[in-house]
Amino acid sequence: MNSSFGTSSSAGRSIHSAFGMYPSVTPNAGYSFSIFPRTIPTVYAKYNVNQITVQAAAYAGASTSFDEAPYNLHWNLDESVYLVGEIHYKNNKRGAQTGLYKLGFFYHSSDFPDVTQVANLIRGNRGCYLIADHMLLPESDHPGQGLKLLAQISMASGNQNLLDLYNSAGFTYQGLLPQRDQDVLFFGMVNSFINQELQEVTGTMESNRAIVEMNYTLTLGNYFTLQPNLEYIVNPGADPTLENALLGMLRFSIKY
Repeated sequence: MNSSFGTSSSAGRSIHSAFGMYPSVTPNAGYSFSIFPRTIPTVYAKYNVNQITVQAAAYAGASTSFDEAPYNLHWNLDESVYLVGEIHYKNNKRGAQTGLYKLGFFYHSSDFPDVTQVANLIRGNRGCYLIADHMLLPESDHPGQGLKLLAQISMASGNQNLLDLYNSAGFTYQGLLPQRDQDVLFFGMVNSFINQELQEVTGTMESNRAIVEMNYTLTLGNYFTLQPNLEYIVNPGADPTLENALLGMLRFSIKY
């Protein structure tokens, strides 16, 4: 699902997975839908007309943990269903795509434990999200290069959800340095908000957790990239006993 829905070309430049499939979806639905590395049977349809794309999918809605099914061969096809749909609008200028905007909805029909009273079950889980990739300063001589803005927001209300709101913002700049047309600078901020009622019940959780990330993808020839990355994590795990963390890493990639 995370290769077809909820995707952003700008967010894909991040190393941290929080810029990908939304934190307001993944911890809320647990093992119940298909994202890497767990696959689940699905029916998928997509339709394009001019600048509009409509796509939808129905996934077998329940699976089990890796401990219970390490080979992912046990699917509960009759237990529940996960439905997701998106509408895309593409903005084109002089033959190049300068913007892509997505509105998405999801619904899961299973029973979910109440995060404030685990013994209670709540039927169904739903949410929506909005994604915008907008080219602000395109380089006229090089389509795809320039400054691109990123914005994402996702909501999932109800006491069956650990996180009920997520948002992120940032930008990418391809071709920032002279003679480095393929290099890409990424900067982004992510904020995930903890269910307010859960905060009141526990009294030991922060209201949110956040990440600020910056990286630079350096293209080396036709097959190699080097990506230094710096992240600052605010309220890790929404646990007030944990200090904020500064993280640095270096990714080396081979294209083939």
